[in-house]
Amino acid sequence: MRYVLRFAQSSGDFLQGFNEAEFHSLITLFSKRNDAKARDEQFYDVNVEHVYGDIWIVNSSQSEAIIEKIASRSVLLKSIMRLLCYADSRDSLFEQLRRDKGLSSSIVQCLTSDKSGFKVLISTVNKTLTAEQKLVIIEQLLGCLPEFELNVNLNSPGVILHLLEDWDYETGVIKNCFLGVSLPCDERSKVTTQFSIKKRRFIGNTTMDPVLSACMSNMAGVKNGDLVLDPFVGTGGIVLLCGYHGGNCIGSDLDYKTVHGTSKPSRAGMQGQQRAKDESIRTNFASHGFEHRFIDVFINDATDVPWCYNEMFDAIVTDPPYGIREGIKTINSDVKLNSVESHASMQQHSPIEMFKKLVEFAARLLKVGGRLVFWMPTLTAMLDFEPEKHVPKHPAMKLMHCCFQTITHTSSRSLLCMEKVSAFPNSDVEATVEVDYYDLGPDIRFREAYLNSHC
Repeated sequence: MRYVLRFAQSSGDFLQGFNEAEFHSLITLFSKRNDAKARDEQFYDVNVEHVYGDIWIVNSSQSEAIIEKIASRSVLLKSIMRLLCYADSRDSLFEQLRRDKGLSSSIVQCLTSDKSGFKVLISTVNKTLTAEQKLVIIEQLLGCLPEFELNVNLNSPGVILHLLEDWDYETGVIKNCFLGVSLPCDERSKVTTQFSIKKRRFIGNTTMDPVLSACMSNMAGVKNGDLVLDPFVGTGGIVLLCGYHGGNCIGSDLDYKTVHGTSKPSRAGMQGQQRAKDESIRTNFASHGFEHRFIDVFINDATDVPWCYNEMFDAIVTDPPYGIREGIKTINSDVKLNSVESHASMQQHSPIEMFKKLVEFAARLLKVGGRLVFWMPTLTAMLDFEPEKHVPKHPAMKLMHCCFQTITHTSSRSLLCMEKVSAFPNSDVEATVEVDYYDLGPDIRFREAYLNSHC
């Protein structure tokens, strides 16, 4: 069976690699299931046939179950249809329907199979059609089919016949027309609406967008019952979506005020006011009905963990401080507390050392097969970010995906997904990096280059 997947964002100049990373991570997630039902079904056989920008044609020789499961989790997909036919123009598609009696008869049978009725959906890429234009196309489409009794239901149809037209932006000509039956695919709008930052009780200056948080959770393969850690939890925007996916979540952070909601409010118009007493990560979990999936938050340095070095986590999903808006700090272990020095001494940490510590930390504490998903800042002006050179390596960790997001003309960032492929060696093995991407020379600081593109 073949399917047409339309992604909400094209892999263009601003987002690169996200569609592929989430799609293949979800296939891996459902392939890892080890219950009896999964052993009887093959969730592996999904192949990408063609990629037309943000439109993919994929096939699965097994059941439709894997496609339905991908649709139920993906936040980057806009629509999915079971493909009936496609052509390089609307006229060619309609001619195919008139000529192929078997195809047109099967479409009629599909439209009349559900007593609740059907509707026809017209959607376009790089083109806007008026309601009147769409109505004309619908009449032409139905006119290519054998006569049958129309049972139209626009509000709650049992079947949706979907015509998707892919237009060329520069020439204004249709490149491809796809006709199929729509499958449920509303997870993106669901996450956007239910987890909107505007509606959330507890937020901060760096709270992650809910769609990106859900995408990170998908790339990490978070599933029901997993133990998930965010070692730079902040206001918990990322672990909130991991909890939504069934993860049991733990956080840690060095910033006591942020975690406990005693820092300055982040919402506009609240300058000089105090946060409400119920502003907390736990409140955010409780408001969505899964407080039981929030375990707790530790106030500690991520490099000085309060637990033993055991392989305990199924996923580590985080957005570390880059030293741009939030400083990179670690506890100075050389300074011992005494009656005079009652607070831990802090020292600045370089970005690359922090990322090396994070990869090594994941290599120690992740279960084999568990994933680390995290962001690294990059420079838009420097297009030579090479994961093999600039991402820290560890023999127990394998880089699975690297995605790029352009933020401004000076700043960008990369989302990395690494999987633990072997147990941590008996001897201490540190993470290494071939080239320090953040070392721009003695006269340029990365923060200034990131904000002002001086490099």
